[in-house]
Amino acid sequence: MRLSIMTLFASLATFYTVGCDSDIQVRNDSRLTEQNSCGQMQDDSGQYISLGSKMSFAASKDFPEEFFPAIQSAMDTWNRALGREYFAFTGRQRDPVSSEGSPQPTKDNLILWMRQWPIEPSQRQAKTDMTILGGKTIAANISFNAKDQTFSVKSEKAAVDFESVLIHELGHVLGLDHTTDSDSVMYPKLAAETKRRILTPLEIQKLNCIYDIDPDSDP
Repeated sequence: MRLSIMTLFASLATFYTVGCDSDIQVRNDSRLTEQNSCGQMQDDSGQYISLGSKMSFAASKDFPEEFFPAIQSAMDTWNRALGREYFAFTGRQRDPVSSEGSPQPTKDNLILWMRQWPIEPSQRQAKTDMTILGGKTIAANISFNAKDQTFSVKSEKAAVDFESVLIHELGHVLGLDHTTDSDSVMYPKLAAETKRRILTPLEIQKLNCIYDIDPDSDP
């Protein structure tokens, strides 16, 4: 099976509503091609991308705790639509300890609060790095641009709605690509002071196509 590591940039516009830059950085010579009819991403080996099993995420150690309820809520949005728990939030990242008591490298999937953002342009609100094996997402990190963006869980002036962005990023982990429907949570632009937290019939249709869920599921 082919292993590829992909970086998906959520090219979401900020308060300035810049144009969408649908950059997808791919390592190990694997590239995403056109979506299939399910709106599902595909790599150059012909594998359509989906999440094969439950994935747990932890927040990085410096992630503001005020966003924790919104993290859980974003995951619940997808879990309800899928009819099972595909995403779980484990709280703040902890360093694993060996039986001898020494710290060990973490294997958590992380939601990161990036105070330094080396990626251009600075208008990018978030990015998702995924490890794909045999068409299945087996690991993912979601990074928020805390250097250049102001995120909020409330309706604060000129702030970006954190939960809307995370719902979008989790959609990528599930294998969903961007859409041209401006009402969709997978639309690649989000202006400040805008909330897009409710799945549309389009997302439910795509989930049913990929994961064979009940199309009448309540999102």
